[in-house]
This record gives sequence, structure tokens and C-alpha cells, in this order.
Amino acid sequence: TVTADGCRVVGLPRESHLGVAFAAGMLALPTLYKMQSVVKSSSLDWNTIDELPVQIESLEGHFAFHSIFSCPLSREQATPDNPPVLLKCGHVICLASVRRIPKRGSAFKCPTCPTEQEVAETRVLYL
Repeated sequence: TVTADGCRVVGLPRESHLGVAFAAGMLALPTLYKMQSVVKSSSLDWNTIDELPVQIESLEGHFAFHSIFSCPLSREQATPDNPPVLLKCGHVICLASVRRIPKRGSAFKCPTCPTEQEVAETRVLYL
């Protein structure tokens, strides 16, 4: 379609990230609601669980995403100490890579595209 071709040409996703997240949340809500009652009746604490103890089967297929980010520059897996960082241009790399790129001062070019930016213009993405 024209929309799909246009999005591919300019490097944008065909579907809105917010729309995908909302749709996935709506599908997962019944399972999460049931899990909430189980967690309340047991000794589990939401704050101590690193991942969900249940598989949300309604998200299989279209909503199956890889939950681990690997930096395309350093090939390192993101951690809380080295989180993914969103660049002004929309590309994402790890914080350690952002710190290594600038030669003088805090200005640098994105390693993927020619966009110039300052380290202060980046935003940490929380895992």
C-alpha cells in the first residue's frame, strides 16, 4: 500500500508505537488482573518480581517482542547501569556508547545517520 511504502521510505513504523502498546495492554489486561489477585493472596511483591510469572498467551504472534536491548555499536546488553538512550534523531544506543562518541565537548553525530546533537539532548529509556 502507499502508506506502507511511504513509512518504509522515511524509516517510520507503519503502526504507532503508542497504538501498539495500548492494544497489547488491552489484550494482556485480563491475565494481569487475575495475576493481581494471586499476588495479593500470596507473599509475592510486585516490586521484587523481575518478570511476570505467567505467560500472556494472547500476546503471542503480532505482539511478541524481544525484551532485551543490545546496543548496535558496542553489542553490549543494556543494564540498569548502562541503559538504552534515545538520540534526538530517534536511534537508540547504550549510555556507555553515547559517552564514548564525542571527541571534543559534548557534540556528536549519530553513528547511524548524520544528525548532530548534544549529549544533553539524549533521553534515557528505562528498562
